[in-house]
Amino acid sequence: MTQPRAQAGPAVAAATEAVEAVVRRNGWDAEEDLDGARTLVLQRNGLEVLGDALRPFRGLVKLDLSRNKLVSLEGLEHLEQLETLNIYLNKINDGRQLLLLRRNTELRKLDARLNPLVRSRLYRSFVIQQLEDLSTLDEQLITALERRKAAQLPPIAPGDLRPNLHDDDEDEDEDDDDEDDEEEEEDNIRNNTEDDKVVVESGEEEEHNEEEEDAAPLNADQVLLDLLRHMRSLRMPVSTSGWEDTVASVNERLVRLVQARKNEKQGIDAERRAQNEQMARIDQERQTQMNTEHSLRDQVELLVDRCTALEHEKAALQAEVENARHLASQQQSPVVQVDDQASKALAGMLRESHEALISSNEMLREQLRETKEQYAADEEQWQRNFDHLRRTLGVSAASPQPVHHE
Repeated sequence: MTQPRAQAGPAVAAATEAVEAVVRRNGWDAEEDLDGARTLVLQRNGLEVLGDALRPFRGLVKLDLSRNKLVSLEGLEHLEQLETLNIYLNKINDGRQLLLLRRNTELRKLDARLNPLVRSRLYRSFVIQQLEDLSTLDEQLITALERRKAAQLPPIAPGDLRPNLHDDDEDEDEDDDDEDDEEEEEDNIRNNTEDDKVVVESGEEEEHNEEEEDAAPLNADQVLLDLLRHMRSLRMPVSTSGWEDTVASVNERLVRLVQARKNEKQGIDAERRAQNEQMARIDQERQTQMNTEHSLRDQVELLVDRCTALEHEKAALQAEVENARHLASQQQSPVVQVDDQASKALAGMLRESHEALISSNEMLREQLRETKEQYAADEEQWQRNFDHLRRTLGVSAASPQPVHHE
């Protein structure tokens, strides 16, 4: 759309002043600085046209012209490296302005939401037909299904884009309010839940499997915000035939979103219950391990006491044998000499007692060794169970130090 001559001069001058202000803020002095700039933000400057204000910025990759009053996109044709263009919340209402973007062959992302042109039901298909290299339109990926549907439609001319508008004076006032409403909604939603993720399904239900790879994870509340923007941009009377379909589509998406949130919460609750049950089993196993450890220690102490008693008994028998030998050597009278048979019997008895003592001692040592081996095996099994549980729950605490027994 061409501006009236009386307004073109001041509008171009305003665009030039806005660009010069950005140049001063960034400290760009030389022409090389402007030519090498990759990103330029000119939002909220009240721009209506661009003219030649962007002529020095030949290397721009990302350009933000959102929240202005642009009615024309002339002045962008020289930006051969431009990949991302944001013209959100302007006054573009002529499809021929979008055709000008075909000269920007590297353009991949375009955001034209809240422009009068967007209210046409053919808008998205028109853009997909005319800008075939676009990958993202209005912050939504262009799916293969959308491209096929757009290709099947007859060629859409700029004159076919007829926005559903109320009278122009009302639109002009409401567009000023849209900006404040959008900012308030964005701030409230982003502050509430910033990290919630959902998958936006593309295409119809029967083609879900075919288009599954095109679905992209988006912020759930961002989806709601886009729906609100879309409903506001329609501005259709209640009697419009497409209104019921739009409301049904919105309701369907909201139902899917609520169900996804509910399923996610149920899954989290189930996982927490399973973790609590597992922690209770861990506590029970630890208590059992402690009881078993105390029992094994008591058995070891009892075996040590028995070994000590046997050693004392052995020492007492040895002392008794030595005493008997000493008494026998002290006897000088032949009358009271010890009978050989009695001496042999005493020696045999002492030998049998000594052998029984040694056998009992070996048996106790064997029992002590088996008890220690069983305790070591139980301790190793407990350690493996604890390590497995720690890996399952993601616990990063250090493993308990094993108890060493001499």
